[in-house]
Amino acid sequence: MVKGAALLLPAEEPLVAEPPPAAPPGRQEQHLQLMMQLLRPQDAIRLAVRLESVRPQRVRYLLVVRPEEAGAEGQTVLLGVDFPHEGSTHCTLGMVLPLWSDTQVFLDGDGGFSVMSGGQTRIFKPISVQTMWAVLQELHRACEQADRGGHIPGGPALLWARDYAAALSSEQSCLNEWLAMADLESVRPGSPQPPGLAQHKDFIDNEMLLVLAQMDRPSCVFPHLYLGSEWNAANLEELQQNRITHILNVAREIDNFFPALFTYMNVRVYDEEAAELLPHWNDTFLFLSDVKARGGRALVHCRMGLSRSAATVLAYAMKEFGWPLERALRHVRRCRPGVLPNPGFMRQLDFYQGILSARWAGREEWAGLSRPRPVGGACCDHAPSSRWGWGQRRPRPSGLWEPRPHRQGTGPGQRVTAGAPVAAGTASSGSPGRQSARPSLSRRRLHQGTRLPGPSPEPRPLSLPRRRAGTRRGRGCRGHPSAPASPSVPSCGASA
Repeated sequence: MVKGAALLLPAEEPLVAEPPPAAPPGRQEQHLQLMMQLLRPQDAIRLAVRLESVRPQRVRYLLVVRPEEAGAEGQTVLLGVDFPHEGSTHCTLGMVLPLWSDTQVFLDGDGGFSVMSGGQTRIFKPISVQTMWAVLQELHRACEQADRGGHIPGGPALLWARDYAAALSSEQSCLNEWLAMADLESVRPGSPQPPGLAQHKDFIDNEMLLVLAQMDRPSCVFPHLYLGSEWNAANLEELQQNRITHILNVAREIDNFFPALFTYMNVRVYDEEAAELLPHWNDTFLFLSDVKARGGRALVHCRMGLSRSAATVLAYAMKEFGWPLERALRHVRRCRPGVLPNPGFMRQLDFYQGILSARWAGREEWAGLSRPRPVGGACCDHAPSSRWGWGQRRPRPSGLWEPRPHRQGTGPGQRVTAGAPVAAGTASSGSPGRQSARPSLSRRRLHQGTRLPGPSPEPRPLSLPRRRAGTRRGRGCRGHPSAPASPSVPSCGASA
């Protein structure tokens, strides 16, 4: 065999009573030669297994591919190849799955198995039990090598697999079959068939369900974002009327109904309190932001459009518009009154609000902005009725002194009281012939680093205040800013 790396297994499991029908001579070898043309020159096929297909005339193969170049030891990629029919002279690439160090293989119990690697899950069902055990042994060796090599998702390994991911060329129906999942409850409709007399009842039932579904309209939360249910995602006419271009499917049990007509993003989670939505909100934000930048419209849906998809829209609104959770929830409920994320999602939204608050606080501190302080110990993030919004500058307090520019006439021998220059020898309005008292402005209320206009006064020797007849001791130094100035008693350090 070419390259000495491929193993072709029998098309069917041999029976004791009757031998399996022999395949046309050279048919499998022809398929192998065509599949090798899809590979890079430095790659080799370690195993080729034929799989079952939904359509009987289609032929599907699973290839275990490894490179034969230095520095790529122990790296493995699974490729899915499609043939339109048995005697086809060309094939296309329909699936690429790199095997990382976290790869897990599960038996499905129906003659098939599932491979989960890097957060992606693919289901394969070989045509016989013998071929299934052969590929399981090969996958076991590949998983051990990936674990020893430390091939973590997103690392420098398996970069060559991107070349195959960019070369996917199978038709959409083939891609859908490779992406199929076993536990889907709602799947896309099959290929249209000419209705017959026996199918009239089913046709009427489906039309009745469609009429009921049309009563549940999607909610326009923002001009570029709609929030809806499974029915809205399955209603093609309604999607086209709303000019939807992208669909965000936040459900594990619902399939993508029209993958050939819209751009999809999937968040595969169940509506459970233990489900983790928070790790996906950054990707969903980028997806919806890209839709807005392109001038498109997106439908975000789950089963009913009340919990999973609603929590995702709330997270988007909080980050996009800088809203606290209460304001975002109030706006979304105004557009879709039944919105009620489960308690687990609400806790994640509250935690997400703390992440956004810390991030914005750091940006404002860096930019020199001040956020509104909480009143009565309440956090401003939970006060949607606050006077100042997030990211807005709070009014400057009036009690802080601001330095003013020098006025004409200020210089040595003069000092400033309440912003006006007064000569050192000028008499005060209340005590002729005596020096004016200290300004009423306390130095404790000045910002650190600010200085009064004019040169700093030279240090003067401390002198005790004179005592008038009939006055008591212990009234304190008149020069202290907190003590009122007396016309007859000079300030500390001033001559009579």
